[in-house]
Amino acid sequence: MDIDALNASVLGGFADSKPVTIRRKYTLPVTVPAVYDRFQVQVEVDGGIPVSTDRAFLQVRQGDAAFPVGFEPAAGDAVDVPARHGMPAMTFVVKDAQPDGLGWIILDLGFERLFE
Repeated sequence: MDIDALNASVLGGFADSKPVTIRRKYTLPVTVPAVYDRFQVQVEVDGGIPVSTDRAFLQVRQGDAAFPVGFEPAAGDAVDVPARHGMPAMTFVVKDAQPDGLGWIILDLGFERLFE
């Protein structure tokens, strides 16, 4: 099975029409196609009080031609997600970046301060 061809098909079918921009301090920004996912989870805080919060993830192809040689998204990078599906443009920070072993890097996104 050609995993690269499969990944390209997934990206073509599920990626948004507007690519995202990944920024890192002291380097040029990189614009790549990506699959963006955002959903709500319910967690319990002190005393078992339920609180609803958003979780946002981004999936990018590990071998994307737009990445400079040696560049992979990493914790602390900024990600600019353009406006889509009625949602405003947003800037996230990568909390964690994990390869999935099948050619994708899963970026766990958050709102921590950028480039401290």
